[in-house]
Amino acid sequence: MLSSTVVDLYMKPKEARIYASKSEASVKEGLAWLGASFIPGAGPYLSVIGFINTSERSELSSNIRKYTNKDQSVHITIMKDEKYKFSTYVVKKWDGKKSSIKPFKTPAPQYLNVLYKKYKY
Repeated sequence: MLSSTVVDLYMKPKEARIYASKSEASVKEGLAWLGASFIPGAGPYLSVIGFINTSERSELSSNIRKYTNKDQSVHITIMKDEKYKFSTYVVKKWDGKKSSIKPFKTPAPQYLNVLYKKYKY
Protein backbone atom coordinates (compact mmCIF):
# COMPACT_ATOMS: atom_id res chain seq x y z
CA MET A 1 0.00 0.00 0.00
CA LEU A 2 1.32 3.43 -0.93
CA SER A 3 1.60 6.05 1.74
CA SER A 4 2.36 9.01 -0.53
CA THR A 5 1.77 10.22 -4.04
CA VAL A 6 4.00 12.50 -6.11
CA VAL A 7 2.53 14.62 -8.89
CA ASP A 8 4.75 16.58 -11.29
CA LEU A 9 3.12 19.41 -13.24
CA TYR A 10 4.86 21.29 -16.04
CA MET A 11 2.95 24.41 -17.08
CA LYS A 12 3.30 27.33 -19.42
CA PRO A 13 2.61 30.76 -17.85
CA LYS A 14 -1.04 30.92 -18.92
CA GLU A 15 -1.93 27.50 -17.44
CA ALA A 16 0.13 28.21 -14.33
CA ARG A 17 -1.76 31.46 -13.70
CA ILE A 18 -5.07 29.60 -13.90
CA TYR A 19 -3.77 26.88 -11.57
CA ALA A 20 -2.56 29.50 -9.07
CA SER A 21 -5.95 31.22 -9.08
CA LYS A 22 -7.79 27.94 -8.51
CA SER A 23 -5.40 26.95 -5.72
CA GLU A 24 -6.17 29.97 -3.57
CA ALA A 25 -8.73 29.73 -0.82
CA SER A 26 -11.97 31.60 -1.45
CA VAL A 27 -13.61 34.03 0.95
CA LYS A 28 -16.42 31.49 1.38
CA GLU A 29 -13.91 28.84 2.46
CA GLY A 30 -12.27 31.28 4.88
CA LEU A 31 -15.63 32.05 6.45
CA ALA A 32 -16.33 28.33 6.80
CA TRP A 33 -13.06 27.84 8.72
CA LEU A 34 -13.89 30.86 10.86
CA GLY A 35 -17.32 29.43 11.64
CA ALA A 36 -15.76 26.07 12.52
CA SER A 37 -13.54 27.79 15.08
CA PHE A 38 -16.62 28.48 17.25
CA ILE A 39 -17.51 24.80 17.63
CA PRO A 40 -17.10 23.95 21.33
CA GLY A 41 -14.14 21.69 22.03
CA ALA A 42 -13.04 21.12 18.42
CA GLY A 43 -13.07 24.75 17.29
CA PRO A 44 -9.47 25.66 18.15
CA TYR A 45 -8.14 22.55 16.42
CA LEU A 46 -10.27 23.15 13.33
CA SER A 47 -9.14 26.76 13.10
CA VAL A 48 -5.47 25.68 13.21
CA ILE A 49 -6.10 23.10 10.46
CA GLY A 50 -7.86 25.76 8.39
CA PHE A 51 -5.05 28.25 8.92
CA ILE A 52 -2.40 25.73 7.85
CA ASN A 53 -4.42 24.67 4.81
CA THR A 54 -5.08 28.17 3.54
CA SER A 55 -1.51 29.30 4.31
CA GLU A 56 -0.01 26.44 2.28
CA ARG A 57 -2.28 27.15 -0.67
CA SER A 58 -1.58 30.87 -0.49
CA GLU A 59 2.16 30.20 -0.46
CA LEU A 60 1.80 27.86 -3.45
CA SER A 61 -0.06 30.51 -5.44
CA SER A 62 2.48 33.16 -4.47
CA ASN A 63 5.40 30.96 -5.52
CA ILE A 64 3.77 30.23 -8.88
CA ARG A 65 3.16 33.94 -9.49
CA LYS A 66 6.82 34.75 -8.83
CA TYR A 67 7.51 33.03 -12.14
CA THR A 68 4.36 33.75 -14.11
CA ASN A 69 4.63 37.49 -13.42
CA LYS A 70 7.93 37.29 -15.34
CA ASP A 71 6.16 35.22 -18.05
CA GLN A 72 8.16 32.09 -17.14
CA SER A 73 6.97 28.48 -17.23
CA VAL A 74 6.85 26.48 -13.99
CA HIS A 75 7.47 22.95 -12.73
CA ILE A 76 5.36 22.10 -9.68
CA THR A 77 5.99 18.97 -7.63
CA ILE A 78 3.20 18.01 -5.24
CA MET A 79 3.87 15.34 -2.62
CA LYS A 80 0.67 14.09 -0.96
CA ASP A 81 0.84 11.98 2.17
CA GLU A 82 -2.13 9.61 2.00
CA LYS A 83 -1.92 8.51 5.61
CA TYR A 84 -1.72 11.89 7.35
CA LYS A 85 -3.48 13.90 4.59
CA PHE A 86 -0.99 16.72 4.13
CA SER A 87 0.76 17.97 1.02
CA THR A 88 4.10 19.59 0.24
CA TYR A 89 4.62 21.79 -2.79
CA VAL A 90 7.83 22.68 -4.63
CA VAL A 91 7.70 25.28 -7.40
CA LYS A 92 10.63 25.79 -9.78
CA LYS A 93 11.26 27.57 -13.04
CA TRP A 94 10.89 25.35 -16.12
CA ASP A 95 12.43 26.17 -19.50
CA GLY A 96 9.20 25.23 -21.32
CA LYS A 97 10.84 22.53 -23.44
CA LYS A 98 9.28 19.09 -23.73
CA SER A 99 12.75 17.52 -23.75
CA SER A 100 13.44 18.82 -20.23
CA ILE A 101 10.47 16.99 -18.66
CA LYS A 102 11.94 14.47 -16.25
CA PRO A 103 10.23 12.07 -13.84
CA PHE A 104 10.45 12.72 -10.13
CA LYS A 105 13.76 11.56 -8.64
CA THR A 106 13.64 9.89 -5.27
CA PRO A 107 16.58 9.21 -2.96
CA ALA A 108 15.25 5.66 -2.46
CA PRO A 109 14.04 4.47 -5.91
CA GLN A 110 13.26 0.98 -4.62
CA TYR A 111 10.27 2.51 -2.81
CA LEU A 112 8.95 4.45 -5.81
CA ASN A 113 6.04 2.82 -7.58
CA VAL A 114 4.91 4.78 -10.65
CA LEU A 115 1.24 4.11 -11.21
CA TYR A 116 0.43 6.60 -13.92
CA LYS A 117 2.19 8.97 -16.32
CA LYS A 118 0.53 11.55 -18.48
CA TYR A 119 2.24 14.28 -20.45
CA LYS A 120 0.11 16.97 -22.03
CA TYR A 121 2.12 19.26 -24.20
